[in-house]
Amino acid sequence: MRNKIMFICPFWNQKDHVGTIRAERLVRWMMKLNLEVIIVTAGHKDAIQKTDFGNLIIINDPLRIYPDVFGNINSQDTSSSARKPNKFRRWMAYFLLVPDLHIRWAKAVLKSNQVYEMAKACNYFMASSPPESSFIAACELSLRYGGKFIMDMRDGWLDEPMKPLLKSIWLQRYREKRIEKKLLNKADTICVTSENWKDLMINRYPDFKAKIHTIPNCYPEYSGSVQQQSGESVSQKRNCVIQLLHAGRITSSRPERNIEYLLERLLQYIGIHNLKINIKFLGALDSSEIEVINTWNKRFNERDGSLVHVKSVDRFEALKMMEAADGLLMVSNSYASIPAKYYDYSVVGRPVLNLTINNSASANVSSKQHHFYNLIESDSSGLVTSDSQIEIIESFINHCRSNDQNESFLNPDYTENVVFNRFGNLINSLEI
Repeated sequence: MRNKIMFICPFWNQKDHVGTIRAERLVRWMMKLNLEVIIVTAGHKDAIQKTDFGNLIIINDPLRIYPDVFGNINSQDTSSSARKPNKFRRWMAYFLLVPDLHIRWAKAVLKSNQVYEMAKACNYFMASSPPESSFIAACELSLRYGGKFIMDMRDGWLDEPMKPLLKSIWLQRYREKRIEKKLLNKADTICVTSENWKDLMINRYPDFKAKIHTIPNCYPEYSGSVQQQSGESVSQKRNCVIQLLHAGRITSSRPERNIEYLLERLLQYIGIHNLKINIKFLGALDSSEIEVINTWNKRFNERDGSLVHVKSVDRFEALKMMEAADGLLMVSNSYASIPAKYYDYSVVGRPVLNLTINNSASANVSSKQHHFYNLIESDSSGLVTSDSQIEIIESFINHCRSNDQNESFLNPDYTENVVFNRFGNLINSLEI
């Protein structure tokens, strides 16, 4: 009889959610390990659906945090989301609902008869965060039914906290630290996505070292289709207009570094060298982010350039757009996290201008790839000198204008087969 795993994932099938790619990959790996998969997710109405991977249990979310995409399991439309409360109501909700707004949904999961009937036969209970309340549901189910509890932490919780209240209110940090420690203690294994995350967690919880494992994200399986003609670069054929692209959100819960810093430096550079730059911002951006783009567009228009927003497309189309660009832009606001776009940018092989931190996970993984140009910010001395920045930007621009063929240099540690084997060995090591 096949072993069964219940995966608590409230954002399943939300195509614009940053965690969806990892969640889908984990489920694909579970199937390769011959596990029977049961996914518990959030919707607007309780239901059970049969899918290619197994059963999907949809539990009504009382706060309607995610749009309802389960009227049709193949729905791709996640454009309409629930109305957000005003800032004060939202602040109160974050303060009262600990550890996050999804806790009411997690409690509904624990009361569900559908979940109860399928959880009884499960050997593993897994959740991927954020939201951290998913861990509470998975942990409680594992205690009830005796299965192994697996925590998959895409981001740190108390390390580099993303929620503003964790940074500003000591009581909130105290409350969530108690929950975090209890869950980590009960977990049979803990997955993190970089060695930096692992080091930060071990520094706080050395007793848990043996069960903390790095299961990183990995490169998408993609073979390029854009071919450049020899002897003439793409930007030269466009009358010296350099086409750049930024994928994903341009704001972050870690606002210390942002895309505007790169835009300012690029604008200064093209002003000195009489160049033209067009930049596409690809992704599901909110109105405030689009306003930022429109403001900067006016300044680039003065240099005969432009900034435009392009709505989300599926991942394969996004990769094709990345590959067709002369260069790519990336901002890493984290010491420990490797941005999801790093993996996509790597496989298309175009030059990347990356604003990041000294010794960060992003800087470390990209430093060995010749098409990444890192503007390093040091924790002690601030940004690198202006002269060094100019040299880095100049090298990036020259690469964008060159006739080099797209060529990716990939670290084998982040290829799908290698990471899958690590995940499989980890699952198989848990005695049931």
